[in-house]
Amino acid sequence: ECSPGSMRKLVDRALQCIECTGGTFTSAANRPSCAPCPVGTVAPDDGAVGCNPCPPGSYGHNATHCLPCAAGTFASDSGRISCEACPGGSISGAGAVECTSCAPGFFTSAE
Repeated sequence: ECSPGSMRKLVDRALQCIECTGGTFTSAANRPSCAPCPVGTVAPDDGAVGCNPCPPGSYGHNATHCLPCAAGTFASDSGRISCEACPGGSISGAGAVECTSCAPGFFTSAE
């Protein structure tokens, strides 16, 4: 019997259990294949039984890695596939979950 996190595969005329590779998963036993993680979620390690949403301040770059939002962008919730640009008059550092208003007398300019 193949456990969750692996799939059943015919190798040299024999069924074998093969671990799901990073970015894929199985949540039930004896599955014939591993499923890809949904967009915005990741399974960085082999043998995953599920995928985890990317945390706030980051986005799903691919099914194995979350990347921090670049400066000037933000992601306020988890499971994002991209980061939003800060609105005019506000700024953020890398990995931001929100933007902050510019100090009085300062402004942001488009690049």
